[in-house]
This record gives sequence, C-alpha cells and structure tokens, in this order.
Amino acid sequence: MKGGEREFLLHPIRDLADAQPVEFYPYFDLPVEALETGKQIVKSARMDIAGIEYLETPDGRRVFYDINANSNLRRPIGEAFGFDPFERVADFLEQKLQFIE
Repeated sequence: MKGGEREFLLHPIRDLADAQPVEFYPYFDLPVEALETGKQIVKSARMDIAGIEYLETPDGRRVFYDINANSNLRRPIGEAFGFDPFERVADFLEQKLQFIE
C-alpha cells in the first residue's frame, strides 16, 4: 500500500499464523521527560492506571501512540523491577471496590 511518498506493507491475518511470540524486555533507562509526559497524558484522560507506548523519531521527537485504559504490563517486566504486576493491579481494583460496597 502506498501512502504519499512512503510504502506500507500490510500483512493479512493468514500470514501471521507462523509468527513467533513477541518478547518483552524491561527498559530501565526511561527518560524522565517521557515519564512526565506519560503522567500528563494519564492525568488529562482522568485515568488511574494506564499502559502507554511511544517511539522516538530519528529527529528526537517522542510520539505517544498507544494509551490503554488497562495495563498491558507483562510478568517478565514486573519481575525485572521486583514486583508482580498482576497482583498490584488486583490490589488496586480491590481498593476501589471497597468504596462501592
């Protein structure tokens, strides 16, 4: 598919049947500015928890392209930082439910 001066290769679902699982690795050196921007996005959206993804362009800009209302944190990432992400989310939800009952 061509878009302007760039080409995009689209893969139909049938081509993904042999795809290997995606590996997730911790990124320990998150730039403070990226963290602060992520916090601003979450606050502006009035979210309590979010999973945010961004990329850095060749000219140094950060493009935040995926903001999820729930965390998509993977177990290997949490383990690398010394906590169980699923337990932490469950604790948060349990705390919120106490106000409903």
